[in-house]
Amino acid sequence: MVLFMRRIMETAHVSVATETIDLSSEIWKIRIILSGVNENVRNMLSKSNMDKKIGRKNICRDIHEALVRAANKLKENNKSAAEKLHL
Repeated sequence: MVLFMRRIMETAHVSVATETIDLSSEIWKIRIILSGVNENVRNMLSKSNMDKKIGRKNICRDIHEALVRAANKLKENNKSAAEKLHL
């Protein structure tokens, strides 16, 4: 799941985003990639340790970087699944 964070500026918005990330990653096992993360939001994510939970590589400057990251993760997952099935 790619979340667009460009308009997230305030602590309250980051709090809602982190709740969504927690639910998505822990309950539904969805991988999260953040897009459009500015320095202010990056600092808030760091202070709450969400950057470690999400993975720093999954916090992207813009949508292009996020989509490349998502495509690479899909390739890794497909390769891993094929190896498990001995394809």
